[in-house]
Amino acid sequence: MKPMCECPLGFTGKLCETNIDDCASSPCKHQGKCIDGIGSFMCDCTGTGYVGPVCTTDIDECLTGLAKCGPYGHCENTEGSFVCRCNQGRCGATCSMIDPCLLESPCVNGKCEPKCEDKPDYQCLCASEFTGKNCTEARIPEFQGNKVADIALVIGPILAILVIAGLISLFVFVMMARKKRATRGTYSPSSQEFSNPRLELDNVMKPPPEERLI
Repeated sequence: MKPMCECPLGFTGKLCETNIDDCASSPCKHQGKCIDGIGSFMCDCTGTGYVGPVCTTDIDECLTGLAKCGPYGHCENTEGSFVCRCNQGRCGATCSMIDPCLLESPCVNGKCEPKCEDKPDYQCLCASEFTGKNCTEARIPEFQGNKVADIALVIGPILAILVIAGLISLFVFVMMARKKRATRGTYSPSSQEFSNPRLELDNVMKPPPEERLI
């Protein structure tokens, strides 16, 4: 009878030589990093916005002081993170930048939205008739590719029919002109025969009158 090994917790195999991967089932939530142990695991929740054995407890950054919204905004906690609600005239993740929309009013024909990430910037939501960075360029309507294709499908056959009809008309006109030219001029045997039928010979040359014998 072959011996059998009764493996301790966390190991498997015929000789208990294989460590069981306790992270195989991905137990850590919210992208927490799983660290395998012997018969156990541990979740590293750093940077996830959560704490707990499997990173499921939300951290309130506004209460813990992790959020730095400065004197120009207030903190609002969100699931796994936070946002800074900036006071009027400020923008950025921590409300540390001056809102360019308020000071410059750069959008001539549209609405200005601040885009303060690395530096103060803005985006113009232009009216439908304008485009460009500051909504100063008139928008030129353009046909979409599918519309052009549809128009070509309709106009193409019509143009082909008109061209063919024009060629036929030209051919008929040329033939009629040649026929008419053949029957005109100072002398035309064909026209003479058509307008003056040939007379009988006996009608043209009459015999001389007979002399009376006295």
